Amino acid sequence: MKIDRLIGILSILLQKEKTTAPELAERFEVSRRTINRDIEDLCKAGIPIRTMQGYRRRYQHHGRIPHG
Repeated sequence: MKIDRLIGILSILLQKEKTTAPELAERFEVSRRTINRDIEDLCKAGIPIRTMQGYRRRYQHHGRIPHG
């Protein structure tokens, strides 16, 4: 279920300093493209995530999670 994956991704980003799209894709058994879309959805929801471009695109939680 997508919401479970989004919460899981957010949990990983809060626990680890950095992670990569391939690591997340393997963990959740989805494609890297799905992970990229999920990260985009989290950003649209106001979750501050820093994206570092490249073949092994990296993600890092950056800042505070908005309340409300």
